[in-house]
Amino acid sequence: NLMSLSLTVKLQLLLLMEATKAGIITSPCCGIVPDLIAESAPKTPAAAMGMGKSAEEIGLFVGPMIGGTVVSIPGFTTAMQLYATITIIGSLIFLVIVPEPGLLRAERELCSK
Repeated sequence: NLMSLSLTVKLQLLLLMEATKAGIITSPCCGIVPDLIAESAPKTPAAAMGMGKSAEEIGLFVGPMIGGTVVSIPGFTTAMQLYATITIIGSLIFLVIVPEPGLLRAERELCSK
């Protein structure tokens, strides 16, 4: 039972989960997301990438404040449910709005011939 674990063990598990997420989920996106951002604004790719990086940094600053507030008021479980909901909604929006990169589309067309 997770609730019976000590606070130290819970923190260690949380850090392990965060490290795993950072390595498995974030690393592949480091090359893909900037390319998608640059392709979305072909006339000004540098400005688009700058705005994307700014949004990422704002999220790194604001996210822990919101997360800490949600954990301290309604609780840890609610915070995790909120995080999961935001992640699912963001993923669905990404799948619907962001077009497939031109290189992947060209590769698929070449392989299908």
